[in-house]
Amino acid sequence: MEVENSTKTGHCEIQLPVRSPEFDELVVGFDDEAQNIIDRLTRGSKNLDVVSILGMAGLGKTTLAKKVYRHHSILHYFHARSWCTISQVYNKKSSLLEILNSLESGCDKNMLDLMSTDDLANVLRKSLKGKKYLIILDDVWDIEVEQFEKFIPK
Repeated sequence: MEVENSTKTGHCEIQLPVRSPEFDELVVGFDDEAQNIIDRLTRGSKNLDVVSILGMAGLGKTTLAKKVYRHHSILHYFHARSWCTISQVYNKKSSLLEILNSLESGCDKNMLDLMSTDDLANVLRKSLKGKKYLIILDDVWDIEVEQFEKFIPK
């Protein structure tokens, strides 16, 4: 596994190695990679931390992210957690709705459906302000993290 820190504070990328099909069948867990990510996320930083898991299709990026998301340390450390699948076509409004619905923001789902993208972003910011939160963006194809960061509190 390769871990790279960019010049941007709090951003790191984890590159999963390409593995042969024979080796993939033997892999049970990603324990070291998961612990590395958990340590980065729970180190107590006051800054917004972004951890990217990169690799070819089928290497287990989603499996690794789920392992981290469900880990007991993560469950106890973060006040709010959300999982959002982006896929090939990024839609800001549907992504914000998916995140807000999984966060149980206290807003009625039907009311959220009627809101504009800007209003949804404001509700998300208010829901997360002052909290430690983890948002997993899965299956990202071409969204830049910076595009999404404007929707969440720093």
